[in-house]
Amino acid sequence: MADLTTSQLQNASQPATRPIYIVALEHSGVEELLSSSGDVVYDGQNFLAGGITVSGISNTRSATLTLPWSTTRMTEIQNGSYRGGSCKIWYIPGVPSDTDLIFDAEDGVLVMDGEIQSSRFSGDRVNITAAHISNSAVYSPRTTLDEVTSYAVAPGYQIKWEGEILVLEASR
Repeated sequence: MADLTTSQLQNASQPATRPIYIVALEHSGVEELLSSSGDVVYDGQNFLAGGITVSGISNTRSATLTLPWSTTRMTEIQNGSYRGGSCKIWYIPGVPSDTDLIFDAEDGVLVMDGEIQSSRFSGDRVNITAAHISNSAVYSPRTTLDEVTSYAVAPGYQIKWEGEILVLEASR
């Protein structure tokens, strides 16, 4: 909770809260700004009540979103153009008494800055799975020969330690 502002912490500590999720999805060069709690203005941008549900965020690493079916979204799924699109999710700790859903940038918490991994439809709903943008490198090797050799010191290197000079030697 150390990263929350005073107003966010106060709202989150209320007996009744109104969690508001807003989502920016980009696919095929089109950005959709959607809200889970009616029309919201956040940081000067209009997020429309889009029937979006954020059904799971796992350690800010992945998220599952559900949206209403539409012809455009169906076409996106069939063309695969959702895949790789950006997906940003903010959480605004609101309270039930909030009637004017206008928030400044510091009112929200970016809970995921990701990209769309997959999308599918079932009945009248579209399900989107997104992963944090840095996840693509999670399983790739992080240490290369250049990184190792830049820290390996050459034989003959001298280290001054507790008043003594140690000379490194090559192992045999």
